[in-house]
Amino acid sequence: MAELLKGNFPENKDDFRVIALDLDGTLLNSDKNISDRNKRALRQAQQEGFSVVIATGRHPNSTLRYIQELDCLNDRAYAVCFNGSAVVSLSEYAKAHSYVNYPVIDSKTAPGSLIKEIASLAHDYGCHVHGYSKQRGLVVETVNKHSLREITHNDVSYEIVDFSKCADDEPFYKLLIAGDSSALDALRPTIPKVLQENFNIVRSDSDFLEFIAQRSTKGTALKALCSMLGCQVSQAIAFGDGENDLDMLRTAGMGVGMANAQQIVLDNVSYVTLSNDDDGVASVVEHFLKG
Repeated sequence: MAELLKGNFPENKDDFRVIALDLDGTLLNSDKNISDRNKRALRQAQQEGFSVVIATGRHPNSTLRYIQELDCLNDRAYAVCFNGSAVVSLSEYAKAHSYVNYPVIDSKTAPGSLIKEIASLAHDYGCHVHGYSKQRGLVVETVNKHSLREITHNDVSYEIVDFSKCADDEPFYKLLIAGDSSALDALRPTIPKVLQENFNIVRSDSDFLEFIAQRSTKGTALKALCSMLGCQVSQAIAFGDGENDLDMLRTAGMGVGMANAQQIVLDNVSYVTLSNDDDGVASVVEHFLKG
């Protein structure tokens, strides 16, 4: 049964054409699985003409795994990756068979010269960095508990690098500073203006501070994708639970927060669904199905 905890379903339900989904805390339950109900709802939605979009901070390889699990890998399957700095057709990505230099619909990058400044700042506070180079894929300083999480979640190869030696013109999708929560709390107020002007800076986890190229967000990427699909972003339904989802939820025609979302999300959305452990995605999507 379709259900909302906050807000009422829009009357113009036939206008919607795109469903955008965060992964952790949204589509995935606490066991990091997709429920059978969510699978059925999204599969049927795509069969009825919806484009299904995974919107995440992860590499496209990770999103491919979940779109295959949904049995939705076709020309209506897309991914917003790296929290907004790349938009990928997952059917085209699957054909490329490469962790780097894969085809993208839209991409935003930052030069290595700025990446070196972020790395230097991180080291001043005893933190590590890792990130995604357009040319080299996942690059890490060391294999530590933070970078290992990135490697495991994305199931990609990686390269160990000295960030101080990156070429000034090497393009990066994003860089993450990883460290203790207290160190990131102390670091964030000291971020130079030049970095604030060139990156969207979000706390995606207590141990991660992300720098996303050209102030990209999941919202800016969703808008670009909708334009490519020939529809308005007002025709998109988006689901999320974290600070990095907020711009997407505000940008979409129907932005839905999960019941388990961070308070900043719950305070700033017009719609709230059930939690990720209670099939919150399906409880909304089912309302828009014809069958």
